[in-house]
Amino acid sequence: MRTLITAAILAAALGTASAGTALDTIRQTPNASIDQMEKEAVEMISKFCADRWGRDYDMQLFCRKKQTAAAKEFYDIARDIKSEYGAGTSADILDVAAETLNFCFIRWEGDFDMTMFCTKKQLEAWEKLNSRRK
Repeated sequence: MRTLITAAILAAALGTASAGTALDTIRQTPNASIDQMEKEAVEMISKFCADRWGRDYDMQLFCRKKQTAAAKEFYDIARDIKSEYGAGTSADILDVAAETLNFCFIRWEGDFDMTMFCTKKQLEAWEKLNSRRK
């Protein structure tokens, strides 16, 4: 399960759409680029929460905490797959993961918390469906 989520997150974080592109991107992206994307996410989160909660400052603060935790998970997993990729993640898994994260990110319009929740649920369901075929 963690491999699926990790593959999906890195593919989405790096803006890739297909398994082939994700595979190339994983190998070629320096950790410094992932670090930079994580720093830029802080600005996205601030705007996202301000837009969502307006003058409800307590909810803005709550939103920022949840979104920041989800973004940290997002980018930590991206770093994990970069370091673990050589272990042999299959192209099929990367393809499913990339499609799933893309689906969730579009569905939740950049909401890190819901993107992570959606991705985990979808990949759990995919694993259950595919374990029955064996």
